[in-house]
Amino acid sequence: MTPERWQKIKALLAAALERPVEERAGFLDEACNGDGSLRAEVESLLTHEQPEDEPDSRVLSRELRPENFLLSESGESKTRALMDRRHGRIGPYKIVREIARGGMGAVYLAERADDQYRRQVAIKLIRRDMDTDFVLRRFRNERQILAALDHPNIAPLFDGGTTEDGLPYLVMEYVEGLPINTYCDGHSLNTQQRLKLFESVCAAVQYAHTHQVIHRDIKPSNILVTKDGVPKLLDFGIAKVLTPEMAAQTLDPTVTGLHLMTPAYASPEQVKGEPITVASDVYSLGVLLYELLTGHKPYRVRNQLELARAVVEEEPARPSTAISLTEEVPGAGSSPITITPDSVSKVREATPERLVKRLRGDLDNILLMALRKDPQRRYASVEDFSADIRAHLENRPVKARKDSIVYRANKFVRRKYGVAPLVVSLILVGVIVLLAYVWISRNSKPPGADLKLQSIAVLPFKTDAGDEYLGDGIADTIASALTNSKQITVRPVRASLKYPSMSQSAVDAGHALQVDAILEGSVTRVGDQVKINAQLVRVQDGSRLWQSSDRLEPLLAVEDSISTEVARATRPDLSETERTLIARHNTKSVEAYNLYLQARHFFNRRKPKELQYAIERFEQAIKIDPTYAQAYAGLAHAYILGINQLAAIERMQKAKAAAQKALEIDNTLSEAHMALGRALIFCDWDWAGSEKAFKRAIELTPNYPDAHYWYSHNLTAVGRHDEAIAELKLAFDIDPFLPRTVLQQGHAFYLARQYDRAIEQFLRTPFDVDATYYQVYWRLGLAYAQKGLYADAIPMLQKAQTFSEEMSLGKASLAYVYAKSGNAAEARKVLSEIRASTRESPWLMLAGAYCYLGESDKAIECLEKLYEAHDAPIMFIKVDPMLDNIRDDPRYKDLLRRMGLASKG
Repeated sequence: MTPERWQKIKALLAAALERPVEERAGFLDEACNGDGSLRAEVESLLTHEQPEDEPDSRVLSRELRPENFLLSESGESKTRALMDRRHGRIGPYKIVREIARGGMGAVYLAERADDQYRRQVAIKLIRRDMDTDFVLRRFRNERQILAALDHPNIAPLFDGGTTEDGLPYLVMEYVEGLPINTYCDGHSLNTQQRLKLFESVCAAVQYAHTHQVIHRDIKPSNILVTKDGVPKLLDFGIAKVLTPEMAAQTLDPTVTGLHLMTPAYASPEQVKGEPITVASDVYSLGVLLYELLTGHKPYRVRNQLELARAVVEEEPARPSTAISLTEEVPGAGSSPITITPDSVSKVREATPERLVKRLRGDLDNILLMALRKDPQRRYASVEDFSADIRAHLENRPVKARKDSIVYRANKFVRRKYGVAPLVVSLILVGVIVLLAYVWISRNSKPPGADLKLQSIAVLPFKTDAGDEYLGDGIADTIASALTNSKQITVRPVRASLKYPSMSQSAVDAGHALQVDAILEGSVTRVGDQVKINAQLVRVQDGSRLWQSSDRLEPLLAVEDSISTEVARATRPDLSETERTLIARHNTKSVEAYNLYLQARHFFNRRKPKELQYAIERFEQAIKIDPTYAQAYAGLAHAYILGINQLAAIERMQKAKAAAQKALEIDNTLSEAHMALGRALIFCDWDWAGSEKAFKRAIELTPNYPDAHYWYSHNLTAVGRHDEAIAELKLAFDIDPFLPRTVLQQGHAFYLARQYDRAIEQFLRTPFDVDATYYQVYWRLGLAYAQKGLYADAIPMLQKAQTFSEEMSLGKASLAYVYAKSGNAAEARKVLSEIRASTRESPWLMLAGAYCYLGESDKAIECLEKLYEAHDAPIMFIKVDPMLDNIRDDPRYKDLLRRMGLASKG
């Protein structure tokens, strides 16, 4: 057998093992393409494969196949190692028996063979036909992870090694116990006992998270409970390592096609291949607890394909409802097992009716919160999940349930007296009071005033082919108009672009965007008019709050009329000033408005080419209507974001002029004040004027996230760090869907010299949001460098250089870290490479490198180049720690004076 043939067999075997048994024959029909001998070889290997965690006495039988010897690079040593294991040896350990077998290898009960000490251990050894580089790296990762974890509910690592034929193995505590679900049912634990046991599991997972390790494969077979009732968490083999020293070894499942998860317990983001965070473990724990409390899994499916769809799309049944289900599930043998309400309740010391009562209310809400599709809407941490369980056990209010006076009173009485009749009486009184309150409220306020929705998102309107800009632009202008209400938080349209109207449930989009209501619709051109179909949907229950069907209107009237009516339906108590600002007219020119909509469409895509298109259309709209204030404001922002043909100072001067013109026409335009605030910094180093503009923008529209975001830059630059961090928190609360906000929060901590908080914040930024999002790695590397962790910093900066098109930035960062760490030779080598490059130099990073090489003249020269160009990085020179070595240089102090950043007095 050739090596190529063997590699093909291994690849097919790995792929087949990832499929349910009933689907493997069909897969092999297609994959083997008529090659009978190939199929026979794969099926022969499959016959030896055992279900995960089932004992198997055929110890390592598959390793004795002839091809394993033929393909050995060092046949004699590998043969001897194989025969050692055949005769019951792995290194210095004697195999007693196999105790588990899974997709990646086997686990053996063993003891020392050299009589140095007597202790039974569990040895995990990789499977012979899975010894790819990917799997071997993964296995070594597990060894490093386990060695770092020390918790009473995590099985510890005792030892580790490599066999003579190069296969790594782990020696772990042998946990003699049962999977947690089997233990709970076998001991007939009631709901309270199961919850307390589950709290210990949460403690172990939270401990792992604090050590920056995500488990990613939480399931009953990975949690064994000893005879003393102590749960032990096993198998960190597919954990996602968050620590930077291991980030370079982070595994890429797409390389092998292996899905590192157990589908029945995997989160929606795991199924979809999206970024994994601690929220993924929260979800898996939710599935586990759902099963422990109800005896059922959250979804009723027949196969893996249905399961994947259900995990991503379906909402699980309430646990209190699931109790009443009867379903068949696969058994240990060939016969299925029927789960009934009686069988579930019997092993939980309850009747079906009593069990339903135990789960209804708090536990329903706790589990459904843990199982939310959107990771950001689940519990923020496993500790928060566990805290809600503790609150439930102690009869305190839980976060997962909507608060009310009745609810709190009920909890108080149960906690204080444990007497149900008092609760009933109190609830009756509460209901009467509540009904009276509702009656009074509804008779003293205008219709709909009790809604008081706090937040809304406008989805891009559906349009005919070729008119996409019309749907995006109308949605954008409506959203902008609604931001003039101080009582409504409006998600920026850029956050809604991936949820086009009528392509999916508005309620689903609303949950994903974390808003109270969704406005969606369609728009069609009809001559000089447009036909509008739109509806405002309340996310909580899917009810329609407002609707407009087949409504013909002039294009110019659409924005004003719809935004006014939606605002009225959303917040009936709007002030007269708010109503006026929302309903104001922008231009009387249809042609200018059409160009403006096109410009907004391109602007929201934020790419250089699209920004150029946006500038051209804003300018064309202004040419047609020189009094079009919104077009001037849009033009200012487009120039600020930049086009490659213009120098930074030229762009900012154009932005300043456009913003000032917009405000001459309409001084109530928040976005124009915000653009002016940004331009004043770089045109004039006018920090006070900039702050005044930002504050006015926020005064006009408090829920304008970009105003808070950019105001924070001003505050950071002048050293007002606490205020800057607070502004970024406000920006994130309004728009939590923009990674740059999370990143900037980390940068604000970095510039405030709070490096641990900066690192923590950078690690929260989704690394996988965009393969080119190099700034996460770049800033993380710099933060490690400030802590003196150079071995951690350098891999991060190298990764940033890999992802960035700005190669010189990554190199300059490395030069700085080499210089700061004392490696002057390597720093000078990198600086030579940068000088030989034709790219524009990153002057701030170069200045930092020269500072630590003791070359102050060159450092000042770099900063002067930034100053002359009025380029963005110069903004933070007062607070950037890279420049600490030249703080006392008179030339540096003079530069601060010229920029208006010198300390007063």
